[in-house]
Amino acid sequence: LRLIDAWLKDEPKNPEAYYLRGQSHALGRQFRESIQDFETARSLAPQRRDVALALGEALLELQQPAAAIPHFKFAAVETGFADAPR
Repeated sequence: LRLIDAWLKDEPKNPEAYYLRGQSHALGRQFRESIQDFETARSLAPQRRDVALALGEALLELQQPAAAIPHFKFAAVETGFADAPR
């Protein structure tokens, strides 16, 4: 995490850095921290379906399915699943 934190210090608007730090937090089961990073990454790069999917998964881990659904729907629609529920 120290390398990612240093990266963010140099490039505070880099969505990839927030995404990777969020993944690191999620691997450590620190889902609240991962959600913060994934939300920041989504705000910087709203078109990224990988970030939306990761955010949805982290929200599910914290038993927040209603909050996760819009992120899963976005990821499904952006991947080209035409029959994804909207």
